[in-house]
Amino acid sequence: MKELELLKKDWKKQEKALPQYKIEELRQMVYKRSNSLIRNIFIISIVEFLLSCALSVWLIDDEYWQLVTHLHLKTVTQILLVTSYAITLFFIYLFYHNYKKITPQDSTRVLMKKILRTRMTVRYYIIYILISTGLSSILYFIFSLKYPMPETDLNLSGINGLIVIGIGILFIGVALLLVWLVYTLLYGILLRKLKRNYENLKKIDL
Repeated sequence: MKELELLKKDWKKQEKALPQYKIEELRQMVYKRSNSLIRNIFIISIVEFLLSCALSVWLIDDEYWQLVTHLHLKTVTQILLVTSYAITLFFIYLFYHNYKKITPQDSTRVLMKKILRTRMTVRYYIIYILISTGLSSILYFIFSLKYPMPETDLNLSGINGLIVIGIGILFIGVALLLVWLVYTLLYGILLRKLKRNYENLKKIDL
């Protein structure tokens, strides 16, 4: 009888341990997926930065500087370029920091917080891109109206001025929409997968 009771107790202990083991396996699986997704975000940001640098080298030539000088925006353009690179590098550092901070030893709650932090960082980055693109586009558009090129023969009087302004606003809106679509394509899929991982961890935590 004593041996039977001991076997029953041992069996109950195994039953209690089994779900915990499965939960730990699931948590580790979610960790690996999340770690891979956050690493991909970091890699994409680096590739994006290198492509933007290459594009700047290709587009920013003597003719470009002559144009911004005519618009009285040479100094502003230089400041915007340096600021843009600095802020982008800062976000890349944050992506790298988020990637290195996630570890297999993280508890479920800690892992959830790190996933949320990563998603918020990416969202802030996309918001920064949209705002900076929108403001710089508006700035250059306004100064191109104020200091038009001589060969354009721009007429801003009456209805012509309204049409030009309307076309400019439409162009900026379309450009921002395209930027939003590109960044949604680049990061949106990864963010949705991270959200699914977060929801899975939330179920485990409950």
